[in-house]
Amino acid sequence: MIRSTAPRSQDEFVAVRDEPDGPFYLAKTLRINATTTEVHHCGCSTTPNGAFVLSRAKFLPCWHLPGSNDVVLALAAPNNTVAHTGSIDIDSLQQLLVARSLLFTSARKLRAKSRRVLEPKVDLLFLF
Repeated sequence: MIRSTAPRSQDEFVAVRDEPDGPFYLAKTLRINATTTEVHHCGCSTTPNGAFVLSRAKFLPCWHLPGSNDVVLALAAPNNTVAHTGSIDIDSLQQLLVARSLLFTSARKLRAKSRRVLEPKVDLLFLF
């Protein structure tokens, strides 16, 4: 897993921040062009008691109703929702990228190698 270079391909999972010292979130790259990278945010589950355990978290794409900030986690877009996306300026990406090439199991959990990269920073993970 490379942590310092920009994502190079569509559909790559990354951990990225909105601000250099802010929390990070996981996202899937949708489009990469000369000036920006557009990403689809991913949210995750917690344990039944509401606690967050990275090894148990299932990451799913985030969706929302147009004009609403309420986020729904689902593999496919629920009725009338749109992808919860963001755009990252390429010039800032080096400062904002936490990790790239993250991999998931078929159950949508982070693979061990990806977890090891994120575990030291897990307290900064933004939970949707």
